[in-house]
Amino acid sequence: MASRYYYHAVIIRILLIVINSYLLSISIGDWRFIIITSVILLIQIVSLIYFLNHTNRKIAFFFEAIKNDDSTLYFPLITKNRTVKELNASLNDVNELIKRIRHEIQSQEQYYHLLLEQAETGILSIDSKGHIRFSNEAAKNFLQVETLTHVNQFQRIDEGLWTVLKSLEPGTKHHIKFQTERDSYDISLKSSQIVIKNEPILLVILQDIRSELDENEAESWIRLIRVLTHEIMNSITPITSLSETLVRYFSEQEVESGIEISKEEKMEQAISGLNVIREQSQSLLHFVESYRNLTRIPQPDIQPFEACILIDKLMVLCQSEPNAAMVELQTDIKPKGHIILGDQEQLGQVLLNITKNSFEAVSNTPGAQIRIEILAASQGTRIKIRDNGPGISAENLKEVFTPFFTTKDSGTGIGLSLSKQIIRNHRGTISARSNPGEVTVFTIELPFFQ
Repeated sequence: MASRYYYHAVIIRILLIVINSYLLSISIGDWRFIIITSVILLIQIVSLIYFLNHTNRKIAFFFEAIKNDDSTLYFPLITKNRTVKELNASLNDVNELIKRIRHEIQSQEQYYHLLLEQAETGILSIDSKGHIRFSNEAAKNFLQVETLTHVNQFQRIDEGLWTVLKSLEPGTKHHIKFQTERDSYDISLKSSQIVIKNEPILLVILQDIRSELDENEAESWIRLIRVLTHEIMNSITPITSLSETLVRYFSEQEVESGIEISKEEKMEQAISGLNVIREQSQSLLHFVESYRNLTRIPQPDIQPFEACILIDKLMVLCQSEPNAAMVELQTDIKPKGHIILGDQEQLGQVLLNITKNSFEAVSNTPGAQIRIEILAASQGTRIKIRDNGPGISAENLKEVFTPFFTTKDSGTGIGLSLSKQIIRNHRGTISARSNPGEVTVFTIELPFFQ
C-alpha cells in the first residue's frame, strides 16, 4: 500500500514537471510567462528532490536504528500526506514486530538460563580462547568454586581434569576420576560444538555417574541446546544481514563504491526487504509458539477405555490423508475388547502423530502398508505402528524424539517429542527401530497400573 501511494506521488510530480516544461517551451517571446513558468518548474524540481530525499533519509534512519538495536523509534501518523502516512504506518508495524521478536527472544533466553541453572547436571560453554561463557550452579557446586571464568582454573582443582578440558575436541567423551577436599568424583564428560556469530562455542556436560541423571538425558541437553540455537540463529541471521544490506542502499557507501541505484529501485528494495523481515520474524514467532505448546502439556486424565475406540477414531482421521487410497492400513487388537488405562484424547493424538508420519513415509512406496497393533502385555498395553517405507537412518533415529529435530522442509519437529512427553506422563515408554528399505516400527509400552 505504501509503495502504491509512493509511486503515485512521484508520478504526479513528474507529470507536473513535464507539463510545466511543455508550457515553458511554447512560451517563447513572453518573458514574464517564461520567468513565472521557470520559477514554478524550479519549485517542482526542488519539491521532487526533497520528497525523495526525505523518504530515503527516513528509511535509512529506520534501518540504522534496527542495526543499532534501537526499537524506540516511532514515526507520526498525523500528517496530511497520505503517502508519508502509509509509509510511517508500515515502518511502525515492522518496528513493533521486531520489538515483539526481541522481547520473545529475551524471555526465551531468561527461560533457558533458568532452565540450565536448575539442571542437576554441570553445564559449561567455553569459547576458542578458553574463556567460560556460561557455567550453571550445578557445575560450580560440583567443582566447589564460586565463579568459573577460564579453563585454567581447573588446574587448581585437578591436573587431569584441566588437561582434558584444555585439549577437549567436539563430540568426544571422557571418564575422569579426581579427588577434592570434600569428596571424590567419578565423572562422565561430554562435549559438543555450536557456532554463534561465526564463533565456535564448546558445550561441556559434567556428570557424576552416581547421580540420578543418566547419560542419555545429558546428551539430550546438548541436542536440545544445539537445535534451539540453530533454529533461532537461522531466523535472526537473515534479518540482520538484510538490514545491513538495506542500510547500504540508503547510505553514502553506494557513492564510494560507484554503484548508482535509482530512487524507485531503492524504494522497491526497501519494501521487499521489509516483507522478508516480517516473514522471518513471523517464522521465529511460530517457532517460539511451538516450544510453548511443547511445555504446556496438561497432565493426563487417566481412565480405562476400550482399545477399539482409539482404532475407530484413527481410521476415520486417516481417511483424510492425501494418499489414503494408495495405502493398505491394517489394524489388530489382541485380545478383542482389550482395556487401555490412560488419557484417551492424548493417546489418540500420539497414535495420529506417528501414523501421519507413516503415511508420509510410504507416499512413494509401491505396495505401501501400515499396520497398527494393540496387544495385551504382561504389565499393561503394547502398541506397535509399523510401515514399509524407506526407513530412518541410524543417525536420524537417535534424534527423532529430540524437540525441533525434523527432516521435513515444512516440519516443526515437535510431533514425536510431544508424543514422547505424553507417554512419559503416562509412565510409559516409546521407542523406534528401523531397517532402512524394509520396515520402521514405533513401540509404545503403557502400564496398567498408574
